[in-house]
Amino acid sequence: MSPFGSAVILAAWLALAGAEKRDDATADAVTLRDGKVVFGELIDSSPKAGTLAMVVRRAWAREHVPAWADKWEAAEAPVVRRAAAQRRERLDAWRRDRLARPEPDDRITPWIDRELVRLRDEAGGPPSSTLLIARLSRGDARTIVRAPAGRTRLLRLAWVSKFSNPETMKADALKGAIEGRGYDPTASSPVSIDALLPLQPESESAWLVRRAATEVSTDEGLRFVRYGSVVLPEPASGQAMNLGGGLAAVSALKDLLGENPGDPLLPRLQGVAARGRVGAVVTQLDTAADLSGVTVEMTLWVRQGGDRWAPAGSRSARVRPEDLGPEAGKDLADDPQIATVFRTIEAIGFGGIDPEIKRKSLNIGAATRKALGAARSAAEADLAGLSLPVLAAPKEKEKGAAPKEAAP
Repeated sequence: MSPFGSAVILAAWLALAGAEKRDDATADAVTLRDGKVVFGELIDSSPKAGTLAMVVRRAWAREHVPAWADKWEAAEAPVVRRAAAQRRERLDAWRRDRLARPEPDDRITPWIDRELVRLRDEAGGPPSSTLLIARLSRGDARTIVRAPAGRTRLLRLAWVSKFSNPETMKADALKGAIEGRGYDPTASSPVSIDALLPLQPESESAWLVRRAATEVSTDEGLRFVRYGSVVLPEPASGQAMNLGGGLAAVSALKDLLGENPGDPLLPRLQGVAARGRVGAVVTQLDTAADLSGVTVEMTLWVRQGGDRWAPAGSRSARVRPEDLGPEAGKDLADDPQIATVFRTIEAIGFGGIDPEIKRKSLNIGAATRKALGAARSAAEADLAGLSLPVLAAPKEKEKGAAPKEAAP
């Protein structure tokens, strides 16, 4: 079972344990058999085995429940050693793939080099991750007190922001502190804490998804746009679609006219594989035949081996132009890129475009823009949660944390 597994099973375990709630709490709380209270986030349970898992801030555990912290760290040590060895092997293989096909402005390979050094230097030393996973048996816990729904998201944001003592801050105080860091405490988007947890062994498929997410978030040329039978490289923000010269333009036009057989995505993915990469993001645009709506779907594709690719997850959004108003696309008419598209359509023999068709086309363009924004926002949040911290600044001593507040 995943460490972030079944909420239903966890609810059953908590019911057996006599769980209750505190209206002002930001963390779940477990009272241990010796009377000490542990604050953190309950993440997993196994009623049959009578076990419970809880994410706890390591510094807090060492300060407030040192004997328990020693026990939890002793239990995690062999798991972390195994995971670190596994990660080193995979980083070495990833590095070899990239060095075999060097590219300018490579930011991932230098990070891999630093990460290999870090893993080597930390081998055999004290655990350094911000969080640990405390595993308890049923006999270890006397009572369990759950924070209200949504509060552990605040706690995660506080952990990510390196607050000094968020576990016992009242909810209103923590919301205010989080707003001060530029976060929206009312949002519902997930907050990833993977980078704060100790390394855990993971399957090869899970590693490939992580590697793919990191590549598409960092490397250029791994994102594509698909519209019908056309697949083209996604342009950089503010740039027009680059067809790469006359031959590519002719090929794209043939795609538009349905003269190129086969799946047009396949050669794009083969090109990604030839670069030694395992990830690609494809944004697919689907417009209703009557221009009544548009759907945008962003999919992460992962190479499983050789030229075998599979989708690993997607985000989509659908928008109807009528929901945006009759003149939603008016501002697009002045866009030079849009004007070029209309002129191109007229120039290749389709004749003048009826004003009403042009208005509907501009409105569907506005709907596409809105749907793309919604799908991209969700997809980028997913990718950020999966990606390795290639672009993160080197770790420094924690500073600037929020002031401590007495327990409620």
